[in-house]
Amino acid sequence: MRHIVAEAVHLRLVATMLVSGIIAKESLIMKRYSVFFLALLLSLASGAFAQEQLERPEYVKFKPFVTNYGLGSRLHYLKVEMSVRVESLDHMQRVERHMPSLRDTLVFLFSQQTAETVNSHEGRQQLRKDALNALNIFLEEEEGGELVTDVLFDNFIVQS
Repeated sequence: MRHIVAEAVHLRLVATMLVSGIIAKESLIMKRYSVFFLALLLSLASGAFAQEQLERPEYVKFKPFVTNYGLGSRLHYLKVEMSVRVESLDHMQRVERHMPSLRDTLVFLFSQQTAETVNSHEGRQQLRKDALNALNIFLEEEEGGELVTDVLFDNFIVQS
């Protein structure tokens, strides 16, 4: 996609040079074709740019989660701040539309964790994978596809 935009920019430069007289013009017809060609190139370049903007990765930030976890008589708390990566603006909007249900899914997942899971690097990495899987299972049912490509923990605080 980037090469299309680069080519359109190059052709736009040539067309601009034609219109401004930097490159010699043969006739009035050539000038009219140059203006038409310039307008066509600008519309192609803007369309390619708009398409590229829609297809770039986006991040959706969740409000912080604070939940208790673990078993036993003593309460343990977990605070998680996280974002998810999606592949396009459309996917971002579809994820945001389901935010309350996605948050519910994650609160349930986080509250099921053990002290060993949340206190180890390997456990947190597995929790990221489990969160990604849980989100995509929900989104598959609701939207017909897996929209989230990665889960990123921005902050992870454990109180035992």
